[in-house]
Amino acid sequence: MDDSATELQRRPVAKRRKRAANVSASLSRWVVENVTQARELIRSEARAGYQEAAGRLVAVLEKMPDLWQELHEELLLAVWLGSDAGLQARLAEGAAGSLVKFSIQPQNLSSLFTMIGKALADEGRHCSALRAMHRGLKLAPDKASRDESISSLFGLRSRALALWHFAMLNDGPRNSAFAGAIRDTIKELGAEPAGHQNSCLDIGTGTGFLALICRELGQHIKGGLEVHACEQNELLFALAKEVVGNHASDDLGLAQSHRNTAQAQVRLHKGNSCTLQLQAFDFIVCEAVDAELLGEGYLQTAMDACKRLLKPQGRLLPCRGTVYGQLVDCPILRHSFGGTHACSSFKGVGGKLYQGFMCEFLEDFDHVILSEPHELLHICFDDPEQIQQQLNACDVASVSLKVSRGGTAHALVVWWDLHLDKSGKHCVSSHPGRSENHWPQVFWPVWAQANAAEVQVGRPMSAGEAVEVGVRMFEDRMECRVKSPESCHAAQESEGAEALSVEDFRWLNDRSVWDNLRKHSASVLPTKCREPRILDLSSMRLPAALGVVAQSLPKEIRPKAYASSCLDPTSSRAFLAANGIRGNITFCQRSSAHNLADLLGESGAKQDGDVILVFADAVQRSGELRPDVLSQVVAAHRHCTIPGGKLWVLPHFLSLSLTLVESMPLSRSSHVHHPSVDGVHVDVRSLNALSPTTFEAFSEKRLSPKRLTCEQEVLRLPLSSPSCPTQLASLEAGRKCRLGPVIADGSVHGVLCNWSWSHPQTQQTLEAGDDFPDVGKAGAVWPETLPRRVAKGDYVVVEIRTFAAHGILVTPLQLLPAASVS
Repeated sequence: MDDSATELQRRPVAKRRKRAANVSASLSRWVVENVTQARELIRSEARAGYQEAAGRLVAVLEKMPDLWQELHEELLLAVWLGSDAGLQARLAEGAAGSLVKFSIQPQNLSSLFTMIGKALADEGRHCSALRAMHRGLKLAPDKASRDESISSLFGLRSRALALWHFAMLNDGPRNSAFAGAIRDTIKELGAEPAGHQNSCLDIGTGTGFLALICRELGQHIKGGLEVHACEQNELLFALAKEVVGNHASDDLGLAQSHRNTAQAQVRLHKGNSCTLQLQAFDFIVCEAVDAELLGEGYLQTAMDACKRLLKPQGRLLPCRGTVYGQLVDCPILRHSFGGTHACSSFKGVGGKLYQGFMCEFLEDFDHVILSEPHELLHICFDDPEQIQQQLNACDVASVSLKVSRGGTAHALVVWWDLHLDKSGKHCVSSHPGRSENHWPQVFWPVWAQANAAEVQVGRPMSAGEAVEVGVRMFEDRMECRVKSPESCHAAQESEGAEALSVEDFRWLNDRSVWDNLRKHSASVLPTKCREPRILDLSSMRLPAALGVVAQSLPKEIRPKAYASSCLDPTSSRAFLAANGIRGNITFCQRSSAHNLADLLGESGAKQDGDVILVFADAVQRSGELRPDVLSQVVAAHRHCTIPGGKLWVLPHFLSLSLTLVESMPLSRSSHVHHPSVDGVHVDVRSLNALSPTTFEAFSEKRLSPKRLTCEQEVLRLPLSSPSCPTQLASLEAGRKCRLGPVIADGSVHGVLCNWSWSHPQTQQTLEAGDDFPDVGKAGAVWPETLPRRVAKGDYVVVEIRTFAAHGILVTPLQLLPAASVS
């Protein structure tokens, strides 16, 4: 039982109402007695007790309806807890919703819907839970209720369905390939002599989409098709159960005469297929593949399925996989694989790539292809013996790629083709540039020659040259590395090297960030800063921001103490020492607003002197505002009331600009589009109840936005100013802004939120042809409740408000047609 229910149970019988003149003393005693007993029955936590409690409260309200405001929560709670799942669903969707139409509404109806939503989520009815919570948000009467509703919505969305599911469900070629392979397999089974009912299993069913395709197509086979599906993730299992249940209910109502119950349902099993004790099946479908092909454990799943779960002559879909590789000249990749600009900005930046590769879409980068696609590895998923031989060998292949065009190879780009059937008729691929492809490619760096001055990414190659690629295969991954000279290879594999991620390298190499930070320091910090304490709260592996700010201070100013929230104190201390920073350095865990006072105390900030608070990653590489920055700043202003001292925050300000955009890639990543696949009626648009409200980390090319309004600055926060907390407090209730006018007709898919702290004097000095990857694009997804089509001259009203989970939340509220705007 949740906290809200517990609180209701603990309430004493209210006595603040005066007895009405026409109410007898005996009736009053009867009311108090029944309400008291009802609350005791609710505390008993027995279904029969809940039902009796509801009956007593209904009887009280029939006698004294003016007690509704006082007793409605207990009544609805008793009805809810005393109901089975079906009745609870009807309450959430209907009976509770009808309260909105009552002439006398409970003031906290919003909390009631939120409570119902949480209870539905606990039962695994996520789509119904989201609808209930949305109604709660719409009815929220104040900031506290609104925050409760928004927190519940964000929490449920983050738990229930990852965003890539929407892009996957909208991957038309992928869906068509699987539907075609399933259809042909069922036809083949139907042509065989009928001796039993055919059956199939969908392993890792996720939302149940492929299982529903099997169910729909299986109705046309003689004797029917028994469909099973399994999912080990508890939340996805609950979601699949809801989606499959909704789909079955809809279809049974429409075409009961053409199917029986056994044929119409999908039998769901919770757990990993390798541990479940199931019958043998005529065919098995499993799409447990990722960008790397093997990262989701498909090898072990396929081997176990072939040995244990498939009948003799049974079919496994997909049955084969082929991995391809291609060399590309793409200078921008150097900044993701090693220290490029970082080496000129900082000392002590060595290290190796933490993961050894990265996953991105090749079409997001300007590049030149240096070799034709070449097969690197072939895997027969339906041949366990051959797979085991490949695993035992580990080094499964050494492939020679022929360079077709001269240039500098920076990466080997790897993708795969999945053959769903033995004939090869049905195939799905992650190759670059495929329409609606939701799988990125894998980039393996190509290291420079051994005689290079230092370990670098990029090796010059000539047309006709042969390049060796070594391929290694493991149970859950594979490696495809362009063979490098031994000295370079050893430098990359050194155990003592600091392991940095792609994001780490991009931060360190982004000269625009560090030039910008220096400009902010020079323009904001006074020439006579009073023995400052520098607190670097940037969420980076190395304290580069602390180094930049300390070095940008005038020579006569000597900071008295430093503090950094980096993860590895040993590496961070060595990095700072290499950059000439030693002395009183404190390393701590990434602080949050509630313990910032302790951090200030540890760094000596309670003593006389200025405090410099640094957030170099205030705008994250995803394009989002770092969620805790504003609460940290408010806490710092509250705790840094130092006589004669001052708080300085870097960056000095943050600016937010908004633009309405039309973007089909964004739409495909936030809503399910396809109600059917090649004539198969599989409508899972109920999942749109779980659609995200925000987006992030889109590249400009991938987002491909059509801008429907000019960029409009709507907020500017002076972080160092003492008035900043007051300005943020004014946003708690929300501020409405009007965007527009719309400059072109179109369909709105989102509001692009551009956070910036660029100093006007900052000049980005990059080499020609060596542009750095932009910070990602982020913003708000356009809600389905608002009209999507806009016309030239229209305006849109959005709300901007502070919210703990996102810092600042932007919500589209209303479309204003041009004719209605004066």
